[in-house]
Amino acid sequence: MKITLICNCGLVFSSGGELLLIDALTQELAPFYRAPEPVRQEIVTGTGAYTTVCGLLFTHLHPDHFDREAAQAFAAYHPNAVLYIPNRRELPPECLSVGCFTVELHRVRHTQVAGYGKSTVDTMIVSAEGKHVYVSSDAAPEVSLHESVLRGQSVDAAFWNGEMLLYKPEREALCRFASQNFIYHIPGDPQDGLRRKLKRLCGRYPAELETVRLLGDYPSEIIL
Repeated sequence: MKITLICNCGLVFSSGGELLLIDALTQELAPFYRAPEPVRQEIVTGTGAYTTVCGLLFTHLHPDHFDREAAQAFAAYHPNAVLYIPNRRELPPECLSVGCFTVELHRVRHTQVAGYGKSTVDTMIVSAEGKHVYVSSDAAPEVSLHESVLRGQSVDAAFWNGEMLLYKPEREALCRFASQNFIYHIPGDPQDGLRRKLKRLCGRYPAELETVRLLGDYPSEIIL
């Protein structure tokens, strides 16, 4: 399985000749990185590198993760692809079959952000080729929350908001949760304060964060 981070939290899973996209079409929201317009157009129209997209899923509806207009255009060009847009009034399905991928969904609390109230996130466990990948998106940085989603299993890889590095219990839990841990949602500007803070934390706690890699480049590619 190959996974490519193409924007802020936009992931492209590649397996068996099919592509599954999560949070790949976003609005413009500084300081977070939106995919270049040519890439967005290829995703929407199913052209170029995106001719075999089997599904486009969104973890939640905040603008740095979701662009409704682009998602609607995608649906018009991909009548046979799975399009999942969370509905806050309805619980997510327990599982989605998307091409050669299986996606398990869990609705949890969003990390606290001023102005967004009591938001939620649909975290996802993506499985293919015998590999399991946890996409936590902007879920609250709490060990017990992620333990309840993973139910004791250790996945092959996990994607986390950088807030997971701020607290000792969460840092220590990462090696239990996944063999490889990736911090995304990192602003593209090398001088950004959050980006620099995350780098300092990785330098300060090398033993705790031995399995952790910061994804600050777009695109970033991972092979499992």
